[in-house]
Amino acid sequence: MTKKILSLNRKFIKLAKKKPILSIGIGIVTFGVIMFAAISDGDGQYTFVTAERRDIVQEVEVAGSVKAAEDVDLAFEEPGTISQVFADVGDEVKAGQTLVTLRNSDIIALLNQAEAQADIEVATLNTLTANTEQELSNSYSNALNTIDDALAKSEDAVRAKSSSIFSGSKYSNYYLTFNPCDTIRKNNAQNLRLEAELELERWNKELKTLETGNPSTDELDVALFNATRHLDLIQKTVNAINEVLATTCSVEDSTLDTARTNMATAQTNVSTAIDNINDLTQAIALNKISVADDNDVAAQEARVRAAEANADNYKAQLEKTIMRSPINGVLTRQEAVTGETAIANTSLVSVISASSFEVKANIPEVELAEVSVGASADITLDAYGEKEIFEAHIVTIDPAETIVGGVPNYKATLLFDKNDERIRSGMTANIRALGETRNSVIGVPRGSIFEVAGIKKVNVLVGEGRRAEVIEVNVETGVAGSDGFVEIISGIEEGDRIVITVAK
Repeated sequence: MTKKILSLNRKFIKLAKKKPILSIGIGIVTFGVIMFAAISDGDGQYTFVTAERRDIVQEVEVAGSVKAAEDVDLAFEEPGTISQVFADVGDEVKAGQTLVTLRNSDIIALLNQAEAQADIEVATLNTLTANTEQELSNSYSNALNTIDDALAKSEDAVRAKSSSIFSGSKYSNYYLTFNPCDTIRKNNAQNLRLEAELELERWNKELKTLETGNPSTDELDVALFNATRHLDLIQKTVNAINEVLATTCSVEDSTLDTARTNMATAQTNVSTAIDNINDLTQAIALNKISVADDNDVAAQEARVRAAEANADNYKAQLEKTIMRSPINGVLTRQEAVTGETAIANTSLVSVISASSFEVKANIPEVELAEVSVGASADITLDAYGEKEIFEAHIVTIDPAETIVGGVPNYKATLLFDKNDERIRSGMTANIRALGETRNSVIGVPRGSIFEVAGIKKVNVLVGEGRRAEVIEVNVETGVAGSDGFVEIISGIEEGDRIVITVAK
């Protein structure tokens, strides 16, 4: 049933373009059929269509008239001395083929020089960028070694350097082997020694996980951040032990002098580890800024753009010294003579299209975006009916509008792909120009799409029976087809029920 409805809908659209008055009545009938089909398939409350995969084709259908093909007159924009002539009268030429050139060795030399300079500037930019990125890469390459060194210094400070003044284990607690007179400092040192032991174990596990693979820069950033957090506790522990060793009653105990020396060294080593981590973190941050916004790189990028623009300028100048055929055709006039001076904007060469006839047609402004130069077209001529199709393509579209009945139109010229003796000047042509095509994409009727605050949406019917409800879904649309269906790029899936109307 759905296929029949869509078929009727296409016929209606096609007929509407030719006979708009009659299409009103047909449109009412077609809409009624769709309503009936949708309601009978649903729960009696909603009118919907099922999102299906289909081919979406942009087509523009206009009428035109056949005319005899005209010559294309060619001239140089700038004066110059004719250097070479590549085609004579009667020669068949292709679109883009060189016909005549002016002397341009000086421009070629300047172009080569400009392109070489552009290459130098690009190479310089690549070197600058590579150096900046290499510095960042080098910073990260030292990250694991720096963190490993910080961990080693921390383990030495907590475990080796303080081993002579602590007893116990992580399973019970750590206790000082001497009895300081400051109880608060004593308890603080003992508690922190246990916390430091557990912190070292966590740190070791983190690094083992990191070292088993090839860590990313993000993982290394996290590891550096965690290292500063681990070192903060280690430093607090070492400082607390040194404070206990410095209490008044402890100072009188000379047997602790070796421990004091060891812990002083531990304090220095941990401070060094903290400085190393901070320096590396700062270097990475600065290198990231350099990569993202390097003044030298930005300045070099500007020099590259200037050099490339200079080369493009010479390319444009060189192109003005070369006369090319804009179409496939035959040379009908050739007045260029080697060694003579070509006067600017004075016609030297004429080319007639390979096709004996062309078609002129007006494309309405609202449909202009759907076709372009080079687009293929099927043409039928009233003299031979709809079954005889003549293939053609659009060769030009005027940039300026032509007002027809108060509506802006743009005059297009089409050439037949093959000569056919049945074609005559003055015949009425019915043109179906093809625009973009999307194959096997999800399509929904154009009328089911609406906008809210600039966002395109459709209503989707979910659930069955009394539980059925309508929800708004954001969609991204693509090509709008000539049959009234629009491509849906994202937002809904094949099989979704798209609501057209809600019964009141």
